[in-house]
Amino acid sequence: MPKPKKTLRSFRCSDPFWKAIEVASKEAGMSCNEWINLACARALKDPIVGKATDLNEVAELANSDAVMSIAEAMARTNKIFEETAKKLGVKYNK
Repeated sequence: MPKPKKTLRSFRCSDPFWKAIEVASKEAGMSCNEWINLACARALKDPIVGKATDLNEVAELANSDAVMSIAEAMARTNKIFEETAKKLGVKYNK
């Protein structure tokens, strides 16, 4: 399957809102771009208003969601490794 074309997009938001996105994405171990994409995908699957979108019909989004799940699991694992290394008094290298 060919890679879908990607185009740079932008949006306006308040500084406090963007800061919250930065904090949340850092805690999740991903970039702001990845975090926003994941948040949007989740909102499309389970919207507050409107009709849900079947993301399985959109291959790139389905694959992206799977990659984000793996990234989240890796971030949690790295955090466990870091905390364990700290408790053991050893240096942890990512």
